[in-house]
Amino acid sequence: KGQFLFGAFPRQQLFHLSLDGGGEGGDGQAHIAQQLGDEQGRKRGGQGVDDAGDQEAQQGVDAAQAQLDEQAAQLKASREQFNEQRDQALAQANVDALVDKSTLAQVISAQNFAMPAGYVSDANDDQWLVRVGEGFTSADELSDLVLADIDGVGEVKLSDVADVTLIDNAGESYMRLNDGKGLLLSVYKSSTASTSDVSKACATRIADLEKDNSSLEIDALYDQGSYIELFISSILQSLVMGAGLAVVVLALFLKSVKPTLVVAFSIPFSVLCALIFMYFSGLTVNVLTLGGIALAIGMLVDNSIVVLENIYRLRGRGIPPARAAVQGAKQITGAVVASTLTTVCVFLPAIFTSGLVSQLLVPFALTIAYVLAASLLVALTLVPTVSMYMFKHMKPAKPGWFEHVRDAYGNSLEFFLRHKALPLLVAVGLLAFSVVGVFSMGINMMPSMSSKTIVAQVTMPEGTDKETACATADQVVDAVLDVDGVDVVGAMDGNAMLSVMSSAAGSTGSDKSFNHFTLYVQLDDTVETEQQVSNIVDKIGKNTRKLDCEVLTSASSSDEMSSMMGSGLSITLKGPDQQTLLDMSQDVMDIVGKVDGYENIDNGMEDAANELQLNIDRNKLAEKGVTVAQLYQALSSQIKTEATSADITVNNTSVSVTIVDETDPVTKANLLDREIT
Repeated sequence: KGQFLFGAFPRQQLFHLSLDGGGEGGDGQAHIAQQLGDEQGRKRGGQGVDDAGDQEAQQGVDAAQAQLDEQAAQLKASREQFNEQRDQALAQANVDALVDKSTLAQVISAQNFAMPAGYVSDANDDQWLVRVGEGFTSADELSDLVLADIDGVGEVKLSDVADVTLIDNAGESYMRLNDGKGLLLSVYKSSTASTSDVSKACATRIADLEKDNSSLEIDALYDQGSYIELFISSILQSLVMGAGLAVVVLALFLKSVKPTLVVAFSIPFSVLCALIFMYFSGLTVNVLTLGGIALAIGMLVDNSIVVLENIYRLRGRGIPPARAAVQGAKQITGAVVASTLTTVCVFLPAIFTSGLVSQLLVPFALTIAYVLAASLLVALTLVPTVSMYMFKHMKPAKPGWFEHVRDAYGNSLEFFLRHKALPLLVAVGLLAFSVVGVFSMGINMMPSMSSKTIVAQVTMPEGTDKETACATADQVVDAVLDVDGVDVVGAMDGNAMLSVMSSAAGSTGSDKSFNHFTLYVQLDDTVETEQQVSNIVDKIGKNTRKLDCEVLTSASSSDEMSSMMGSGLSITLKGPDQQTLLDMSQDVMDIVGKVDGYENIDNGMEDAANELQLNIDRNKLAEKGVTVAQLYQALSSQIKTEATSADITVNNTSVSVTIVDETDPVTKANLLDREIT
């Protein structure tokens, strides 16, 4: 093909041609130019062209030819440069960026996407939810994922740049149940669900599964619901027993069934009113509020007893029932109100606390205040009303043994009033004894609570390999099973425990260690007392003492409370110099170690890793246009060999996709030779 540009030129340059040979060489272009020159010369012959003109024309043609040759050479060089750059672009085609583990993880996560986009209507005005995307369902589907479609190269799939392997990592974790291998299943409740309800539903479902499958054995190693049931049932039992004892004592002193029934009716009414107050103030029925009710049971009958006794006394003098009820309540209203307010004011400062103390004391204090306020209301309204009907046909009780007790008390009171120094000295002595006892007794955040579940933490020596650690864990399990009273032992390694608590269960990293194991020990029905539990803990420690590991055991009913509030002593040291802090921490450890009762003292530096400190020349780094933060980000990306991507579902099993790049790992030897881009 040819492109021709014509114009007016001076005599020495007749015309200028720009030829695009379309791939033809310089010879082809010269041939075209020669033909054009000959044709032009023939046309000029009719105008009397002389030899001088022919010579000038020839010079113009030669000049044009030289310019054509120069442009042809430039065109050839440009084409070669273009082809070279195109080959480089096709060779790279941004595939290097796609092969990066972080980019691959992002691409897989973006393609494993499923989300509702909204609703659309059809011709019948029905609403249809539009859901965009769906997750991967197999490893083959993941392998066929197209990363890019490049001209001249084609589709680049994930299988072209990486090996997609489905790994069964069940054998990477240690889980043992009694004498054989086990499978660990953890159940977590939603934020709005009740722990007790979820626990009961799981227990029911476990029973159904074991009934349908005779070879299946499921043991609950740890159940928070059972502890909640234990606490609540214990408090409810104490509440009922306290109320019953109050009624029994009242019956013994009043020597009549009717007044006892009046007080017995006041107890549930007071508790019901307190529950109504709790509902409107946002308090729930839990261990703390039930404890407050149990404590207030003994106090809430005080008001009713005082009012009832006064009405009973007036009725015994022959005053009519209605008048006795009104006057009896009216005479002691001030005293009862003052007594109740005095007791409530004792718990008033708890309202002004904050933090954990507030969370523990405020529900407890408010519950007691509500119960006492309800008891005052019941004592001044319900008790007089019921007494009016109960005491219509009352006959005064005959004097009994209590009259002798009252007479003895009166005589002793007269004696101490005549010798006032004696009761004062006794009171001062009791006060001094109490003060000494307070300072000599131990102070604890929460008392230890034993149960029929024991937790044992097993720590292996540093650097123990997997086979040795698992074999030692087996020995620990066997030693625990040999203890009388042990029913079920479930053991798992620290990696399995972490995988339960995180979403990285499918990680295929090689940085797993088997230095820590956790054992859950369930005791049989023969163990009923705390002393028996303590003896079993001591026997477990004795049986595992000679093994090459450290075993720490504890009864675990208070684990939830311990995990919430912490346990033991924690001291924080702050300062600018790390070595000085390390020396000071060792001194503190020596001081604490001399105090009786403290054990397992450490400063957290026993397992400290070796460290390489890179000192960066910021000025030289700035000359490259890079900051220290950018250098850290690039180096951190190279050091990490794994990147976690999306979770996909394969055969109804959730599988975590992890990108592993170990083609050029960073080591201590090549760290300073790495090229950071």
